[in-house]
Amino acid sequence: EALRQKLLEARGGGKPAEPVKPGVVMIPDGPVLKFGVENEQVALLRKRLEVQSRPGANENMFDKDVFDAVRQFQLANGAAPDGVVGAGTRHMLNSDQPQQPRQAGGQAKIEALLLNMERWRWLPHDLGPYYVTVNIPEFMLRVVEDDKTVHSTRVVAGKPDKQTPIFSDEMEEIVFNPYWNVPNSIKIQEIAPYLQQGGGFFGGGWDTSVLARHNLRIRGASGREIDPDTIDWGRVDIRNYELYQPPGPDNVLGTVKFVFPNKHDVYMHDTTQKNLFAQAVRAESHGCMRVQNPQQLALLLLHHDQGWSQAQIESALDGEDNHIRLKTHIPVYITYFTLKVNDDGSISTFNDIYGHDARMAAALSGKAVIYDEPAQTDDAVVAGQWNPRGKRNRRDDLSNDFTRALFGF
Repeated sequence: EALRQKLLEARGGGKPAEPVKPGVVMIPDGPVLKFGVENEQVALLRKRLEVQSRPGANENMFDKDVFDAVRQFQLANGAAPDGVVGAGTRHMLNSDQPQQPRQAGGQAKIEALLLNMERWRWLPHDLGPYYVTVNIPEFMLRVVEDDKTVHSTRVVAGKPDKQTPIFSDEMEEIVFNPYWNVPNSIKIQEIAPYLQQGGGFFGGGWDTSVLARHNLRIRGASGREIDPDTIDWGRVDIRNYELYQPPGPDNVLGTVKFVFPNKHDVYMHDTTQKNLFAQAVRAESHGCMRVQNPQQLALLLLHHDQGWSQAQIESALDGEDNHIRLKTHIPVYITYFTLKVNDDGSISTFNDIYGHDARMAAALSGKAVIYDEPAQTDDAVVAGQWNPRGKRNRRDDLSNDFTRALFGF
């Protein structure tokens, strides 16, 4: 409803006091303009970016609305989205035909509102009295009870080439000190090339050190653990082996895993890479969502479901692979809203990190939708597109491999 009201305002609201085309407004040389600064040039900046001041507000004040518009302009023009107007951003603002920020105002704002209203239409009318929601462009998780947010925390989502899917499901269990079972996509794309580097049995053996370095173990079809040095990694199909990492301080899932079974095989979990939560843009995972305060989230959910206390959480953390089934499944909504209306009526916008907005806008207008070539997924692997002999020749080729993405080095 809040988005609908903003759409009505955008379509029929009052016009700016001075109807100047944004491209005509020039921002002269002057001081650096940033959040909290009061300067006459901010009024020019508002006209340039089509940001109206709120009733009774000072148009010379660089407020959050201006900050958001500057960030969107910078993103649209390939600049670092710091929200600061220095010499570089001034130059772009004064260029003949710079790109407009995606949601700075006018028709672009109306389009953004319509796109995000459509996304609400995809969700159930009644989300339930108690649920968990993640907004990927915002990198935030919220727990909502009776339409009120009772908990929020940061998350790390999938990279643009390993996107977190948009879907809904139900959380069924919480696992304390979980095992990590390596998915086929990571086995094939990122672990197999490491294993094949040694040159085989006649070249000094396969390079299995990566497994020992990260405490990754192997089981065969019988379920028994196998010495990786006894396997001819140049001939076998790595999918036929179970690779797993036991619980411990270096386990990539950390201390808690939140399970809501789904066809995408994604879930939420703790992480050893706590530094990622300090980043503004947190698209760093292979698709699963890493939660900043997982034990706090687990306590909140289990207290709601079973009346758990902090002492029970600590007791559960004493064991390994401790599965706690929820008595009542909790709805989970993984969403993709690039615009939202805040409680005070202001609008917050978020970067379209996966490019969904442009494709969705094209689809809604009846235009052809062009998708980028996706990264190899488990579906591609199952289709037989893995070449076990397709070794990478140089260790440098692995600089962006799973050891950095998952373990941080």
